[in-house]
Amino acid sequence: MKYDKEEYMSALLTSARDSGQVFAHELTEPAFCGDLSDEQIRAILDELRECRADVVPGGKFVPGKHELRELLREIRECPAEKEGFAGRTKNEDPIRLYFDELSQLDPPDPRMERDLVCEAAEGNDEATGRLIELCMYIPVTAAFGLIGKNALFSDLVQEGNMELMAAADEFDYGSGWSFSGYAALRVGRYLYSLTADQPETVRLPTGLAEDIVKILRRKGQMKKEGVEPTAAAIAAAEGISEERVEKALEALKAAGGDNAAFQQESETEPKKSEAEQQLSAQVAQLLAALPEMEAQVLEMRYGIGGASPLSEKETAERLSISEEEVKKLEAAALSHLGS
Repeated sequence: MKYDKEEYMSALLTSARDSGQVFAHELTEPAFCGDLSDEQIRAILDELRECRADVVPGGKFVPGKHELRELLREIRECPAEKEGFAGRTKNEDPIRLYFDELSQLDPPDPRMERDLVCEAAEGNDEATGRLIELCMYIPVTAAFGLIGKNALFSDLVQEGNMELMAAADEFDYGSGWSFSGYAALRVGRYLYSLTADQPETVRLPTGLAEDIVKILRRKGQMKKEGVEPTAAAIAAAEGISEERVEKALEALKAAGGDNAAFQQESETEPKKSEAEQQLSAQVAQLLAALPEMEAQVLEMRYGIGGASPLSEKETAERLSISEEEVKKLEAAALSHLGS
């Protein structure tokens, strides 16, 4: 459905004038109905300023512990979210941990927001940071409206927080606009663009990096013990589902990893799809965050990059270092990836 500015804004502004407020989800909704241009965003903000309506989060998004736990249960009803959470303990749940952090922040207050906007207009960076914190419910609001749409909720919240910070950098603090209104429109538009009409886009699921680290560690340990590191054996040893193990291995395969025990041999190497290229790039980013020697050791030891996995002795010979140094670098690399 194409976004109809006149029809939608007429109803929204009538409600805003009557009540003196507008809910954040009512501002993210236009983005979900179609692309919002910068011009349309400015027009919406101008009209909201004219009717002096405050932007408020709406009941379930007020960052209180009880409300957020209820919201967490709602999110987990989505099959894709259940799948992403499978095999995790509560302490490993990124959504719950984020909600716990969110519940410690000050509740959204339009008066406080206006004061912070004035301070930020004078160049007060601390006020800008407080303003971002005050509006951290907005990515949650926007992501909630896109549950089950080609991305996990936690991924959308993370992306929404990045866009929230970008909005704080680009906001015109002297315009008289509501910052929360601007942020809701910006974040809603951005998250919609990530999920709309992109069935081929594959993003690393939340926690997959941690799964990769666990699997690499377990695979190395099993080899030392003379146990074949099959997907089923790793899943049993780590206490996670075999499906999660296979997803992590697919990501490594997309990055060029060997993983010979997990893939069928084929005479021809198929060309990587766009989705595989994206997975490959994101796994490569994990390695790029490591010091050069640690990354080299990890690539050689686990065959990440297309070559066959090497033993500690072979790796030491290739890099002209001792086997003990290889062990230390490998342990450090896995530790850095897990941090």
